Amino acid sequence: MAAISYVPLLQAVFNTAPLAAGDWAVLAGLGVLPLLADEARKGWLRRHHRVPRKETRKEVDR
Repeated sequence: MAAISYVPLLQAVFNTAPLAAGDWAVLAGLGVLPLLADEARKGWLRRHHRVPRKETRKEVDR
């Protein structure tokens, strides 16, 4: 995909131009958002949906 934006022959064929550094920063930031959202969701689930653990044999014998 990057070749379409950076290889001159492909730029002419697909009528594209290279991305500026600011554009790459925006894309990287937007790309990280789903990852952060999913990690936050998993953390919330871990805290709020704890499954009670089963009693061990030692705990039952006490």
